[in-house]
Amino acid sequence: DAEVERSADDARTLGISQTLDWSGKRAARTDAAERERLLAAARYALSVWTLGNELLTGLSRHQTAAARQELALRGEHAMAEFAELAERRFRAGDLDQAELSLARLSLTDARIQRATRSGEAAAAQQELRALAVDSPTTEWPALDGPPSLANPLSVADRTTLLQGLPEIIAAERQVDLAEANITLRRKEQRPDPTLSLRGGEQANESVVGLGVSIPLFVRNRFDGEVRAALSGRDEARFSADAARRRAQARLQSASER
Repeated sequence: DAEVERSADDARTLGISQTLDWSGKRAARTDAAERERLLAAARYALSVWTLGNELLTGLSRHQTAAARQELALRGEHAMAEFAELAERRFRAGDLDQAELSLARLSLTDARIQRATRSGEAAAAQQELRALAVDSPTTEWPALDGPPSLANPLSVADRTTLLQGLPEIIAAERQVDLAEANITLRRKEQRPDPTLSLRGGEQANESVVGLGVSIPLFVRNRFDGEVRAALSGRDEARFSADAARRRAQARLQSASER
């Protein structure tokens, strides 16, 4: 800063001041920013994982619907042969009208089943095409059969699997960010002193000044910010616990199915 005074004693001074970070606010802000970066990276990984999950689910539904459609078509052909055989036996007198009507009804039911499965296959293909926009159907990979359940996951394997889920990692990163915000808010409660050094001339004499100023948090101790950060940490922990319980339930249900 600079100051010029025109009076009986002309004065010209030049000064510099520096606030000292005694409480470590800069390190706390750096740590909070790094944890926020890790949270953003975890959310990005979660988005990729979610898309991959949707693609795999769509492929599974499409493949299953196509297999059921093929099975329904084979069933329709079998029922058509059965109905034709029933017609011949009816004309030969080996079947009565009720048995012939039952054969015709079975053929009609098989045709309805085939039409239903064809509609389900078309719907599954449409859902998958919405996810894989630039991929032609000829490039869609075929999934293998279901995994063997001869060796179910142990408790340690389940824990490792759950801890590696992107949604669990993102929830834990949110907790870490909340903890860093608490540290930052507590450090912001501590005032930092400012040192200043001034020099110049006054009345043709050299002057040098040294100043120290410390803000006093009298009317605002920033307690509300700390309480809000604590509440945010509790909310993040509850959300992380809920996400972990949901993942455990999904894993258990998937293993049973």
